[in-house]
Amino acid sequence: MNPFLVVVVTSSRSSRRRISSVAATQAFAVATSGESPKIMRNERLGSTPGGSLSSPQSITSTNPLASISKEQKANESTIATTASTMRVLNVLRHWLTKHPLDFHRNPKLKEMVLELLQDMLLNGHLIAAEHKAAVAIIKQLETNEVEENNEQLRLLLNPTQVPNATFEQIAVSDLAEQMTLIDHKLFCALDSEELLLQGWMKPGRDDLAPNVALISRRFNEMCRLVITEILSQPTINGRIQCIEKWGTVADICRYLRNFNGVLQIMAAFVNSSIYRLKQTWDRTSKQSKHVINKLQSLVHSDGKFKNLRDTLTKVDPPCIPYLGLYLSDLTFIEESSQDISEKKLINFSKMRMKTHIISEVRRFQSTPFKIKHNPRVCAYLLNLSRLLSEDQCYGLSLQLEPRQPRAGVTNLGV
Repeated sequence: MNPFLVVVVTSSRSSRRRISSVAATQAFAVATSGESPKIMRNERLGSTPGGSLSSPQSITSTNPLASISKEQKANESTIATTASTMRVLNVLRHWLTKHPLDFHRNPKLKEMVLELLQDMLLNGHLIAAEHKAAVAIIKQLETNEVEENNEQLRLLLNPTQVPNATFEQIAVSDLAEQMTLIDHKLFCALDSEELLLQGWMKPGRDDLAPNVALISRRFNEMCRLVITEILSQPTINGRIQCIEKWGTVADICRYLRNFNGVLQIMAAFVNSSIYRLKQTWDRTSKQSKHVINKLQSLVHSDGKFKNLRDTLTKVDPPCIPYLGLYLSDLTFIEESSQDISEKKLINFSKMRMKTHIISEVRRFQSTPFKIKHNPRVCAYLLNLSRLLSEDQCYGLSLQLEPRQPRAGVTNLGV
């Protein structure tokens, strides 16, 4: 079969239908296409590798190329223009989806992209798929999803409802679910740029890494809530019930894949104010202590959180990891190598390691939990008015169970 008989059939749109009014689209097509326009054109017209394009005089009436008309050439141009337009739209869609903060922080960039898309629509020569894609991107840009998410987070963390529920009145499943909802909203608000250059360790970290600071602050507040609830029980039986209930909440958090929530509660249990309550721990049920021991082993810092790391490699989103794990990795990478080598070369190995860690964080941000907001429970979890300070907690712990005359190290089985 003559290879020139293979013809790409396209629609018979007129040659004037797809004249692009956006120079950026065509420029992008040339930059991103896998082959040069000349080579593509030569292949379409049937030139052989290394040979020159046949001149019009050399084409005889029996050659199939003689049937190529101006309209067919226009259709070839249409195909190239369609491909270039779709490439531009796909890049913009990907950019906006993966890095929306670029547009939120740079109004000029957002304005320029909107102008480009509106020019495409006004041109009037887009095919249906292109028109639909352009409209969707414009809608996404104008929606300002970043601002909406920030507002939702602000409302969640500042409930208007007066806390009227007590720890005893709230079911363990409700506590675990609303802890997970709050933790995930905070985790998803984290911007990748906050994880660069150790901004969370520098002066002014509330500006350099505001969401890292917020997550850290929330972690400590949740620990204080657990400690406060346990120490607020005047009797040993009351403290035992409180510990066992929080242990169950932590186990449900593990089931929900909220490992940050598990660590919040386990950190409270090993706080000196709680850990030293020997009489309370001695009378805690074996079953509860077994669950707590298992959770402590899961989130223990031994081997740079080896058990937790192994677990995270086996779970799929939605999931809330412990952010401190990634911060310690990034700190090690930053301090152990330079961005620029002695030979003035960029350290791409370091950049790849940082990218891998940040990509892992983004993977866990990608899928939301299907948990309905419970204002009553959230108001309880976010109520800071009754939280005790570290000194108050330890003083109350000594009042509840004074130091024993005989000193010694006791294994509480936690």
